[in-house]
Amino acid sequence: MKEFLQGAWVVSRAGSNLTEYFPNKAEQYSLENRQNQKLFLDTLGLIAESYVTGHGGWTPLFNHLQSIMSILSARLSQYSCISSSTLSSRSASIDCDPYQSMTPES
Repeated sequence: MKEFLQGAWVVSRAGSNLTEYFPNKAEQYSLENRQNQKLFLDTLGLIAESYVTGHGGWTPLFNHLQSIMSILSARLSQYSCISSSTLSSRSASIDCDPYQSMTPES
């Protein structure tokens, strides 16, 4: 506001036409305002996209991956035929039947 009033004072003291000064300044301030609003809206849009992607997109993806991994690990654990006793004895042969029922070790 100070710049606007000083400019008007300088124009009036120089004897120039104020009717040209005011529309020019109005156009200048309008352009600056549009640029500031565009920058603000672009920044706000970026923040909104980050929020939606971070909270709305990645969370369900990780939930799906977690459920798939738990299903796969449950299915793969039934094929595990190497026990700790087999690993401790070096001469034991590994005979793995994936269809045998697994019994817990005592």
